Amino acid sequence: MTTLSHEPNRSSADNLRNTIFSILDAKIRYADLQLNNYAAALLQDGQIPSRAKIDENRVALATEKVFAFIENSSLHTTKLLYLRANLNKWNSKKILYLLSQNLIKEMSLEEIKEEIREVYKEED
Repeated sequence: MTTLSHEPNRSSADNLRNTIFSILDAKIRYADLQLNNYAAALLQDGQIPSRAKIDENRVALATEKVFAFIENSSLHTTKLLYLRANLNKWNSKKILYLLSQNLIKEMSLEEIKEEIREVYKEED
């Protein structure tokens, strides 16, 4: 009878982990779609990329903005991929909390790693 009482907990933990995995996958696909749409919006159909004149401050600022967007997008995706790669039954509730409170955007990758490590310390 004891083994039967553990089965619902394991199934529940597995269901939660699978749900969070699906959420992370959807967020990763959405981030990829946003980046692709942003890149596509930079060029008009048939336009060929070319170098701008260096003395144009406006072009320099626009270029900096593009690189900042790409960098932020890549970092956000890296954070999501890290969470997906490290998702398990012990940290699934913590990851769900981070996602539901939208803390991923505010936190650095190192802070996220530390949060996940904290879960293991609590389990010991």
